[in-house]
Parts: sequence; C-alpha cells; structure tokens
Amino acid sequence: MRAGYRFGLSQHDQSLTLQFKALSPALSLETLDARLAALVAFRPGALPLRPEWAPGQTLVMALSARILQVAAELQRSVYLPTFDAGKILACRPMPDQPGGWAMTLAVPAIDYFPPPLLHQLYSRVTTLVLNLANPVHTPGTIDQLSNEIDTEIRLPARSAVPLSQSTYHLLRTAQAAGMPWRHTGNGIFQIGWGERQTRVRSSQLWGDTALGCETAQHKYWAAQWLSQAGLPAAQHGVANTEVQAFELARQLGNSVVIKPVDRDRGEGITVLPQGEEALRSAFLAAQQYSPQVLVEAWAPCVCHRVLVVKDKMVYAVKRLPIAVEGDGVNTIADLIRRANERRQGLPVWQRKPPLPDDTQTQACLQLYGLSLNDVLPAGQWAPLRDIESTAWGGIDLEMTDHIHPENIALAIRAAQVFGLNAAGVDIMSTDITRPWYENGAIINEVNVAPLLGGGPASLRTLPALIAHLLPNGAHIPIDVYLGGPEALQAAQERHATLCQSGVNAFLCTPNQTWSSHQKLLPTLHQNLFDRCLIQLGNPQAGHLVVVIQNTEFLTTGLPFNRCATFTVVDAQKCQSAQTGALASDEEVRQLLSLFSPPERGQS
Repeated sequence: MRAGYRFGLSQHDQSLTLQFKALSPALSLETLDARLAALVAFRPGALPLRPEWAPGQTLVMALSARILQVAAELQRSVYLPTFDAGKILACRPMPDQPGGWAMTLAVPAIDYFPPPLLHQLYSRVTTLVLNLANPVHTPGTIDQLSNEIDTEIRLPARSAVPLSQSTYHLLRTAQAAGMPWRHTGNGIFQIGWGERQTRVRSSQLWGDTALGCETAQHKYWAAQWLSQAGLPAAQHGVANTEVQAFELARQLGNSVVIKPVDRDRGEGITVLPQGEEALRSAFLAAQQYSPQVLVEAWAPCVCHRVLVVKDKMVYAVKRLPIAVEGDGVNTIADLIRRANERRQGLPVWQRKPPLPDDTQTQACLQLYGLSLNDVLPAGQWAPLRDIESTAWGGIDLEMTDHIHPENIALAIRAAQVFGLNAAGVDIMSTDITRPWYENGAIINEVNVAPLLGGGPASLRTLPALIAHLLPNGAHIPIDVYLGGPEALQAAQERHATLCQSGVNAFLCTPNQTWSSHQKLLPTLHQNLFDRCLIQLGNPQAGHLVVVIQNTEFLTTGLPFNRCATFTVVDAQKCQSAQTGALASDEEVRQLLSLFSPPERGQS
C-alpha cells in the first residue's frame, strides 16, 4: 500500500513500533552524544522534557528521539529523501515486561521501499544507539564502526531504491519550497500534482527524447549531430584496434586525448599520451570501458560546464582538476598528506577519495614545472590531475555572471539538438567571457542527466531551477467535502460549476471518479485514496474535488499534503470504513484532525 500524510510529518509517513526491554541504569546520554558526534559527525537535537515524565520515560524518549535522528541521517547519507526525521507518537510501559517500554513512532515513508527493510534499518539503528549509550560497551574504532554501519545499514538501504545525489538535492529543494513529491517507481519521482507536475530521475527530466539521450551519450555520433547543426564540435575518430588508434593520432598531429566512446565522468581518459607505448596503454585503458575508443584532437582549452534546463542557462562553471592550495610553508607532499588526514577523520561514507601523490600526480606537476617537494606561495594551486573527473573530483569556479551571451546561446542550441530538457553542455574555451567563434571554442560533450548539487554553484541555483521547472507552483486547487449525501451533493455542484467554466476538474468519491466533461471514468481502484492519487498524477488534472464519506483516510492517511478548501457538511453521516455503520464521534474527530496541521489545512 502506498503511503499518505497521516501523522503530521512534512512528507508521507507511516507508524513503526519499537520495544525496549528494561534499560540499564548505566546508559548515558552524554556518552551516546559524544560517540555519535565522533561517528556520524552530527549532534542530535534537544528533546523537550515534560514534568509528568518518569525518569525511565525521559531516558527512553531521549533514546527514541536519537534513533529517529540517526536513522534519518543514515538514510540521507545514501540519498534517501528522509527530510523529516519523524516524531514520537506514544510511549507506553509494557505490561508483560517490567521496566520495558513500547514506542510508537511516525517515520518518513517512501513508496516501494520494502517494509521489512525499513523495520530492519530501524532495528539495527536501535541496537547501535543502545550500544553507544553504554559506557561499559567498547564500540571499536571509528573505522570499524563506520564499516559496520556501512555494511549493515547503509548498503541495504541504498540497494532498495535506485537514487542519486541529483535526485536527492532536487527533492530536498522541492521539500524546502513546500512542494509535494512521491516516488512512482524505478527511482523516478513526481514533483507536484496534476497539471503542475514534473517527473525526474537523477537530473533527467520527463520529456527528454530517448533518441537524443542515446546519441548524446555516444561521443562520436554526438559530434556528428552537433556538426550537422552548424555547431563547433571536437575533431576525432573511432578506433577499434591499436593500429587504427596510431593512425588516427598521426592524422591529428599526435597531440590527442584518448577516451571511451560512450562513457561519462572522465572514465578511461588519457590526455596527451607521448610515444607509442603511452598511446598503447591509453588505448587499452579506454578499451576497458568500451570496445570502441575515441582518438580526439587535443584542444588547449579549459572545460566549462553550462547547465541548461528548458532552454535557459541555470549556471556556468570553469571545471579545474583536483589541486592543493599553497600556504608558503608546507611542501606539496605535506599539503596532500594533511588533506588526507583530515578526510580520514570523517565517517567512511563522508570521505572523498584521498588526494593522490602517485606517478600520475608527479607527471602532472612536471607539466607546470613543479614537484612534490616544492613549497607553493600562499594562494597558488598545484593540480594533481590533468583533467577534472567524477572519480577524482575537481574544483569548480563559478562563471555564471561572466559567461558571454553567445556561449549561453551555444549551450542552449546544443541541448535542443538532442531534444534534452536538461543537459550539461561542456564547452572547451580559453576564455568563456569571449564568444565561442572568436577563440576556437568547441562543444566537447552534451551530458544527459548532469550532476546536480555537486558544487556551490549548483546548490545555490537549485531553488531557481525548481521554480523554472514549475513556474506555476506545484499544487493544483483541491476542494474537500466531508460528510454523507449532502456533502456529495455539494461536491457535485462544485464540480459542475468548475467544468462549466472550462476548468479541467475531476471529482473523486469513495466509489466513483468523474472527468472534467462530467463523465463517469471507469477505474479498477475502489478506494478514495487510490482514486485521488490517479488524478494527482494525471497531467490533465487542473482541479480536484474530493468527497470523504467514510473513515478510510484514518488508515491510509491523506493522499495530498494540502487543500484549497475544506468543507464539513453532514459529518455525522460518515461511515466507518471497518464496519459500514455510522462513524463514531471519535472517528469523526480523528478525520477532522487530519486537516488541522498547517501543512494539511487550507492553503
């Protein structure tokens, strides 16, 4: 069953029960918090204490609050969108277990995340928290605990739903803007309701053409498409053998870049291999990723990533390889060592790859007349790789306010060539502030589903990106009527008025769905929750009228996070979804309470 809004969280939620046996008096919140700070690099929020709580209850409430926070933090670390940590719904003594407590928690729910895996995750986090709170227990080194958490908690969670950093940051931005979202399956998320929606997977948008995506990812054919459109593309050829690679390199003047023909993120790339043996090694390295290898004329330029979304530039950055910044005191080798020591102090999953000091680094430094033993002046950078790549990382310098308008137009045209609503266009240019046709700039790649949230420029511009994707907001008006026959009649009259005024309004009752043409729509779904979800996912729906005539939503939660109007007509005639008899006063009160939090009430 898909999750709804039930317990007042800012996202879909569900209940979870934890049971604590009699807690050891040795447990220490101070010890727990100190270990959590060292282990997962965050400090739990304060728990508001209540005078009516017994000492044992105060402890179990504090432990439960930390379990919620740690579980949410670990889920977020694998890009699961658990933005709301959850809350404690009830804390009751266990009658058959002296000193034991039963905790009912509200936790975030993500559709298609297996319930057994969710219970396993919270169970293991509970064990972790209790062990860390025990001063007598020796938890092991940070590396040992990090690896244990990675294996037992993070990896199973990460394998449950195919997600990415880009998806996470898009959803986080939408959540911060009050926009609804839900997982529709296969790592694809719907942001917004009805006609005010978009769908995303990673940073690939609904509407990107399949042929364009396929071609853009093949570097040779992508260059042909760009050339056919009159745009500047790289000069290169495809080699299937070493002999072909040698011949292409000779034709291109032997100053070449070797890369797989259909891989992104800088994988398998060698820049300027010198000599036959180096060229052979570069060819074999690229062939590990793809049977076809691209031999490309080297362009003495710097790569600039221009993010284009729906024919608009969102940001532009100059992409530089990983480097260390001099301080006038330490050698380059010392700077690398110190940076790696700082990274080692973080949990395993927060560590970036160690900065390299290998032979490839030394060769790169030699190109700039440097060595590992040199001391750089303060503010000077020493590159440790010849290109920026996802594997090694890099440094992005924002150029959004400096890129020339002609280069923006070039990037937009390149995205249009492939029919992409979102594209990371890589322009190789000696000076991105000058028009591309003045300095021989070329389009090196057009990236499908470019990384979002990977750097300051991307994070800064995400709110504007979301607003550009959904310029009219993410909510369609929803009118809710609660009651019996009179509520149904009022809803039907409202629906008729909307339809007659030309609004694409749909009417959902517990048993039927009516279209914007006031026609009955056949559907296999026989409950109101699913009927509403169908129309919330319908890109033709501009307005929704909902009639609540039973207590179904007490079990499922609400399918939407807010409504435009909420009208109670004849609530005493609501039926119980369990018995079919009239709902009790308490059930009606609970129904009304679903609409009482600000995020559930009238907008």
